[in-house]
Amino acid sequence: MERIRRLYALWGWLPAFRVVAETEHLPTASEQLGITPQALSRSIKLLEEQLGKALFRKAGRGIKLTEDGRALLGSVRDAMR
Repeated sequence: MERIRRLYALWGWLPAFRVVAETEHLPTASEQLGITPQALSRSIKLLEEQLGKALFRKAGRGIKLTEDGRALLGSVRDAMR
C-alpha cells in the first residue's frame, strides 16, 4: 500500500519531468507546458526530494540528465505508451 501512495504522490510530476528531460532546457519546457520556469524548477526539485535522487545536473547554462534521470525517463516513456 505504501508503494501505491508513493507512486500517487509522484504521478503528477512525471509529465513535467518528461518534458524537461527531453528538452534539457527549463525555459523551453516551461513554454511547452504553459507554466513559469520557476514553477517548473520547483516541481523538479520536489520530485528529486521525493525520490531522494538527483535527476539533473547543471551543465553550463543548461541541464543534463543524470544516470538516474535517464532511467526514470525510460520508465516514464514506457508508462505513457
